[in-house]
Amino acid sequence: MNSRHNILQRLRQYRTSMPAHEQMENPTAGVVEVENKVGAFTAAMEAAHGEVIPTTSEHWRRDLFEHLRAQAIHNLMIADQSRFADLLLQENTGIELLPYNQAFESMKDDLFHRVAAGFSVASAGIAETGTLIVKSGPGEPRTLSLVPPVNYVWLDANTLYQNQFEAFADKEYMKPLPTNLLLISGPSKTADIQQTLAYGAHGPKRLIVLLIDG
Repeated sequence: MNSRHNILQRLRQYRTSMPAHEQMENPTAGVVEVENKVGAFTAAMEAAHGEVIPTTSEHWRRDLFEHLRAQAIHNLMIADQSRFADLLLQENTGIELLPYNQAFESMKDDLFHRVAAGFSVASAGIAETGTLIVKSGPGEPRTLSLVPPVNYVWLDANTLYQNQFEAFADKEYMKPLPTNLLLISGPSKTADIQQTLAYGAHGPKRLIVLLIDG
């Protein structure tokens, strides 16, 4: 017998001696009303210096453009394959709408030096931590939520999970498993050795959630 055989033998013995896996229970399981999730999500997001605009499926576009104008944000970039691309790109509101429709290398200069705000769509949220879940892909380019100084994110209140356990345990929601899953819990922030917290050092300075409730 050589050392390789001995190692493999020990590994086989370890595997057969392992106890059967028991599914963990959700520590906060139970039915939680949507309005309670909305309140918890909003409080957690604002505690992390994020901003929440309560709105509805009928009025969110109006509220988005009113907010852009009030903040003197002159342009907004959205992926051309986003579920809301056709709706937003045809708007005539005085805000320049820029399509994200090329490879990153071709759009790098615009993303870092021209784009004032990006628009993303969250596939779900976590109420307990005020977290947005964004499934990256052609309709949701990862850089669009990471590079522009302001990030607007659309979120349907009906897709709020109570906690991370509940979200990841939902097999239907996790199909198909994305290659990249973004968990966003506030604007970009960093701290130095003196624990001085700064926002916007490595990403958006502002995170603004359009929370659709009704």
